Amino acid sequence: MKKILFSVHYGDSIAHVIRTRKVAQYLLQKSYDIAYSVPIKALPFLKNHIPEQAIRINDQNYSYAQFSAISDILLKYYQHALNEYKIYRYYKPDIIIGDTGLIAHTYKPEIPFLKILNRFYIELDGDSYDSPYSKNQKEIIRLQVEYLVNQIRLRFNKSNDFTYHEFAKPPAIVNGSSYFTKDIPSSYKFAGINMALSSKNHLNSNYKICFAAFGTGLSPDLVEFTSKILIKIEPYFEKIYVSYGTKIDKNELYQPKNSIMRPLFDKIPSDIGVIICHGGWGTIHLGINIGVPIIAIPFQIEQYSNAYHIEKIGVGSNVCFWENSDFHGLYDRPLLNWDKFNETLDNLSKKRKRKKLKDELYLNNRDLLTEYIEDFITNN
Repeated sequence: MKKILFSVHYGDSIAHVIRTRKVAQYLLQKSYDIAYSVPIKALPFLKNHIPEQAIRINDQNYSYAQFSAISDILLKYYQHALNEYKIYRYYKPDIIIGDTGLIAHTYKPEIPFLKILNRFYIELDGDSYDSPYSKNQKEIIRLQVEYLVNQIRLRFNKSNDFTYHEFAKPPAIVNGSSYFTKDIPSSYKFAGINMALSSKNHLNSNYKICFAAFGTGLSPDLVEFTSKILIKIEPYFEKIYVSYGTKIDKNELYQPKNSIMRPLFDKIPSDIGVIICHGGWGTIHLGINIGVPIIAIPFQIEQYSNAYHIEKIGVGSNVCFWENSDFHGLYDRPLLNWDKFNETLDNLSKKRKRKKLKDELYLNNRDLLTEYIEDFITNN
């Protein structure tokens, strides 16, 4: 039986774990030999899903958004890649499934390798895709990724260079809904969205009730900024559900008097009428599903792209912007346009221009992600 290594990136979001643990669990039930490489902080989300003996700890726990310069991330990235490489050499898999695929490119395994990517990774790879970034800005980001990986490859004594196109090209499974992926070539496999939150219990929308989700990995350096957002929205709503992540203490954050605050919600409140979020895929798709306006306040470049697209398709507002004259690529943070934020809060009922969007990749009783991964394993 083939040995399958799941290389699971988990910097901030648990979405990486949620979407791959189901597939790993299914393959275990089919008697495949599975190793699931993941950082130690993901263990609570694997309990009762993946047997302990199938889990390998890679001690990766960071994201680009935590760093102000590329030099700051090199040491952590190298440590992560080294841990993954040790797992790879010890386990000797026949196939790798990578949820972003980037780490495995630091040692280029000589075995079949399937990547699970989102729209942003592919959007950066060419100039024909709709994007908020200019050609020059895309080039800056791509070169930063290449530099990061190749600096680590030098420490692995790997001579052949990594290029961004090599990472973003097929074979890959694109994790994203059809209304975000229509301009991506059909040479990719499209698996739809795989979310952590369920929208099944949403019953009625009330514009006076807000769900504010700032990501699993809301970092301490964003506490002051996030507190300003919560202070701003407090008088606009009768009730605010706040999901503040697992990295900070609730008492560090401003707590609106009308708020219900939890690190994470496993299901959405039934009555929310507005979503304010950092621009993560799962929360955005959730808002589109239940038909409420979304206000996106992205914290990093990938989320800014998501926010751009939701405004373009008419399901919400992006209230941030770039200072394009001084663009730093991966390590920039968008700036909040407070005037646009105020205007959006004052006109919530007009911000959802399209109530219903059909996701053509949604198929009842079919899990395309699992199907495509199993097909890849069978054919390799």
